[in-house]
This record gives sequence, structure tokens and C-alpha cells, in this order.
Amino acid sequence: GRTPEAVEKDTKKKQKKGKVSKEEQAAALTELKEAVAEAKSLGKNFCVKTFQGAGVDGKSLREAAQGGEFEIAVMVLNQPSPKALECLAAVPEALQSEKAAGKWVQAALATVGGKGGGQPAFAQGAAKGVEKEALQVAAEAARNF
Repeated sequence: GRTPEAVEKDTKKKQKKGKVSKEEQAAALTELKEAVAEAKSLGKNFCVKTFQGAGVDGKSLREAAQGGEFEIAVMVLNQPSPKALECLAAVPEALQSEKAAGKWVQAALATVGGKGGGQPAFAQGAAKGVEKEALQVAAEAARNF
């Protein structure tokens, strides 16, 4: 195998790159599920959740959505670094005609010069070189979509 030093060096490299630990990802997903539950309790059919940092990744969002955990349209906006914005959306079939994920992502990112797209059920996109307030601007556009 590899020396513990080599493994540790790799781990440090990953952390520098902004890779997120499983714990952080799980915590972000829990936070998202709480936001979704709150939106549902308020009678909303969608939830837009922002994360300063890596937030929820596409794989986690897709798995949760496919597992039927949300029942409403969910958008995640992550700001992994001050100049970058990631956008992910998962929309259940019943809501795809009014909030297709691809169009929703495009609408949110258009406000901050980003691009994205995908299927009505799942879409993603990103914006680079954004302003500090991009997270709020995109979130606002997504809420008004």
C-alpha cells in the first residue's frame, strides 16, 4: 500500500481543492431537508436554499429527489468560492410543467451571467467571476420564477 504520509498529503490536497468531507455534505443535506420541510409546512411547492461554501452536491440532491424525499421543487445555490456560483435543481413530475428544472436554473443564473440547463426533472449550471451578492441575486430570481 501507500505510506500514511502519502495518504495524508492527498487528503490535504483534496481539502485545498475545496473537496468537502462526508460529514459536511451530510450536514448540508440535513439543512436542505429542514428548509424543504419548512417550505412544505408553509404550503409552498418549491424551496430555494443557499449555501455559503460547497453546500449540497448534485449527486446528493439527485439521490434525495429520486428517493421521493422532497415532493416539492428544490433548488440549491452553492457559493463554493467568492467568485463562483453553482446551481442545482430537482423538480418532481407533478410540478415540471410550471417549474421545469432546466428553465428554472437558467432563470436563476441569467441574473448573474451564468449558464445552465438540463431536463425538466434535474438541471444544473454555474456562474464564474460573480459578485459577492450573486448568491442572493440568483436566489431572488429563482424564488420569483
